[in-house]
Amino acid sequence: NNRSFPSLMHWPLATSGGPIGQALIDIVRRDTLSVHAIETYNRALLRPWDGSDSVEACEEYLLRSLGGHHLRDLRRQRRRLVEAGDLEFRTLRNRAQLGVWIDWFLKLEAAGWKGRVGSAFDCQQSTREFFRNIVERGFDSGAIQMFGLFQCGEPLAMKLNLLSGAGGFSFKIAYQEEFSKLSPGVQLEVDHLRHFQTSGQQWMDSCAIADHSMINRLWAERRTIQNLLISTGRWSSDLRLASLPLGRSIVRTTRHLVRAVAKFMLHAEVPLLDDPTKLKSTH
Repeated sequence: NNRSFPSLMHWPLATSGGPIGQALIDIVRRDTLSVHAIETYNRALLRPWDGSDSVEACEEYLLRSLGGHHLRDLRRQRRRLVEAGDLEFRTLRNRAQLGVWIDWFLKLEAAGWKGRVGSAFDCQQSTREFFRNIVERGFDSGAIQMFGLFQCGEPLAMKLNLLSGAGGFSFKIAYQEEFSKLSPGVQLEVDHLRHFQTSGQQWMDSCAIADHSMINRLWAERRTIQNLLISTGRWSSDLRLASLPLGRSIVRTTRHLVRAVAKFMLHAEVPLLDDPTKLKSTH
């Protein structure tokens, strides 16, 4: 009854797993609150596979996830990268190397498309300092994981994960775009798979968009994400949420009707003309 309290709550990126998601479900059920899912989708999630962390076990995982054709393409790209120079997968472990790794990542990201559109961390002082701050503090508290694929000592691709308890979240990845035909970012993800198997982590959330073409093929598990609107109990907000599915249905039905009419007119015997006088008389 507090009029200063919002009538609707927006919960983006909500998951049913974990203590927050479970508490939300309990509150909604207890108070019989109305809920509308604006969007629901699955995104890639990584969990340890059964078995060893050997190269053979990783290959079997990739074969199940990718299929033979895509796996052969990855092997071919890997061979070509090796032919161009020694490859090495590295993980940031030494505090003394932290500044160098940060500079590597900032330079690598800024050299790509994010730098061209102005969204790379290095494009602005505020975002550059933000990145340095989270990496430095995260490293000191054990809350970040940084690794890269290096060729002859220079980074081809680098990735930063944010760690949380038994799991983590993929935060940022950057790679040299001049090698894009050989997929250095994907090759780094393949190395990450085996590293993850030995890390003791129970899960890694890709934080990717729905239907991400690359990570959805590599990572076999899924996490369901919802974008929710939740009523706080007012009749007006309940009514508003109840009308949303109807509005969506009307939009969907209208689209189907427009397509059906367009298809009918496309296959009609008499063509549509801008000038009706152009129709020839049949008499």
